[in-house]
Amino acid sequence: EVAKAAPPPEPEAEPVPEPAAPAKPAAPERNIPTGELLKKRFEQWKPASSYKPPLDEAYQQGFAAPSFAADDRTREVLKRKFDFDFEELGRKAAEERSAAEKKAAEEKAAQEKASAEKKAAEEKAAAEKKAAEERAAAEKKAAAEKKLEPEPKELDPMERTVRYLGAGLALVFALIIVASYANSTKYYLVSAGEGTQIWKGRFSPLGQKLVADMPDMETPEPVADEYSKKEVMPIAFDYYAGKAEETMTGMEYPDMEKARTYLQKAKPFAVTDDLKISLDSRLTQVNLMIYLVKADVAASRGTLSGLEDARDQLQEAALLNLNSEQSRYVEQKISMVNNLIETAADEKSQAIETEDVEIIESIRPQVPETTAEHAGEAPVETGTHGEETTPVDEVELPHHD
Repeated sequence: EVAKAAPPPEPEAEPVPEPAAPAKPAAPERNIPTGELLKKRFEQWKPASSYKPPLDEAYQQGFAAPSFAADDRTREVLKRKFDFDFEELGRKAAEERSAAEKKAAEEKAAQEKASAEKKAAEEKAAAEKKAAEERAAAEKKAAAEKKLEPEPKELDPMERTVRYLGAGLALVFALIIVASYANSTKYYLVSAGEGTQIWKGRFSPLGQKLVADMPDMETPEPVADEYSKKEVMPIAFDYYAGKAEETMTGMEYPDMEKARTYLQKAKPFAVTDDLKISLDSRLTQVNLMIYLVKADVAASRGTLSGLEDARDQLQEAALLNLNSEQSRYVEQKISMVNNLIETAADEKSQAIETEDVEIIESIRPQVPETTAEHAGEAPVETGTHGEETTPVDEVELPHHD
């Protein structure tokens, strides 16, 4: 049973405040700097003594704690225990959620598969239907065209014979062309007296034509029945290149024009890249020597026009496909000829000035000797008949261009 509450205690009488002492005069206020205020510490306020409510002894004597439970059911409910394994419950919840998601994914995949199969079946049916329609239309069109075509007539014997003859002639012409091409690719080395000749098959089943005649060349042994173009052309090239070399080195005065003619004859036989490079190098060398000889001949005349002709020949030589050493040599020759041209021009100018002085001296009048009676007077020139003439200093000399 709950004890009755004791009546509240009567409040104590408040103490009468003592009269305040007379206030002291306030000190003048001081402006505190901000830095000092920021560093200033303010302690937590605490009262001087904690408040304690007055103790009611009569209430304390009759106080008793209330009962824990009013009846047995309440006591049983209050004493119940609830013990849950939250880890097991979380695992079961996760498994159920995973199973649900898996089932939903399987259902979705099944739906998509069924939809794709249905769509593919529809497309296949549409394609088969379209193909059947096109096939039926083509068969119908072919049947209609077949009805319009005339029935083939049987060829008469004469027309059949003509067709067979035409086919036979076409076959013969084809065989002739093949045989002609095969014959045109064949080359032959033929011994002609002390020389050698190169023959080539014509573009016909039979027959040859002369390609090169090398009168003073021995036929190389052994001689094959036939040669290819790459086998026989270098023989002719070496022959004409050798003749050009003999023309330049085997004579006291090399005939450069003849050497160039031999090299031009060797040009059709340069069928490989190496032979073409060799031919270009030899032609460049011969042309360079021709230009240098012409330049030397022109410069040997010893005239300004001869030197200018020599420079023109050297400038033509510089346009050839020269190597670095040849280019350097030609440039040195051009520089030397230019210096000679400048020197010759200066000498010609000085010669013209000397010639002017000689002409002036040849036309200057003779000045007579000064006599005693005319001493101190300006000399007077006399003419042929003794008449006075104008002083020499006042004679106007003719201008010589």
